[in-house]
Amino acid sequence: MLKEYYFRNPSVLDFYKLSRYNYVQNQKYYFGFFVEKFSTILIDLDQDLTLIRKQFRSNYRNEIKRAKASNAQIDYEVALDEHFEFYNRNNSRKNHAQLGTLDNECAYVALNCRSKGVTYASHLYLVTKSQAVLMSSCTLNTMDKESFKFAGYCNKFLHDGAIEYFRELGKGHYNLGGVATNTMDKKLIGITNFKKGFGGNVAVYYEYESVAIKLYRQMVKIIGKVR
Repeated sequence: MLKEYYFRNPSVLDFYKLSRYNYVQNQKYYFGFFVEKFSTILIDLDQDLTLIRKQFRSNYRNEIKRAKASNAQIDYEVALDEHFEFYNRNNSRKNHAQLGTLDNECAYVALNCRSKGVTYASHLYLVTKSQAVLMSSCTLNTMDKESFKFAGYCNKFLHDGAIEYFRELGKGHYNLGGVATNTMDKKLIGITNFKKGFGGNVAVYYEYESVAIKLYRQMVKIIGKVR
């Protein structure tokens, strides 16, 4: 079982285990680990909420108001399975990434935005002592143009509500869960541009994966070819 660690330095004793260390602040050599650079956007939650919202793009603020006017509501106690089911049903990839086992200082929290009994957006967060990190998000996949547009409003409204919620819980930062750099992938560029619309600052972290994970992936490929 994959073990996930966040905001802590790797332990060289874990090189033979399926271990991943995420959001490590410093880059250095750790025996038995591979490292990759990772960028994200952090919103400082120690600011006044009015100042945070002023950093949103003006169209974001307008769409959030429209969601409120349409009686959009946020559910703050959502079962993880409910988020996974919504994600898999509405995402073209149809398969939510498997969650690793967390260390005791972290927890997963799911939030939904709904209106008139319909869920339009769902977010999954990793919550630490100091941050709320967006792990996955999804909006309602529909052919109806008005519903599709409203789902976009609800997604921004959910970000806004989550920022307020985690700020009230005393978290220091709202982490938008990664942005793409030096890429020509139009989808990744679009996601990055969307996240930048909430303001905040780009922060650089590092992700370390144990050699055991690399070997495990190679074994899976070999077994797949044999079959």
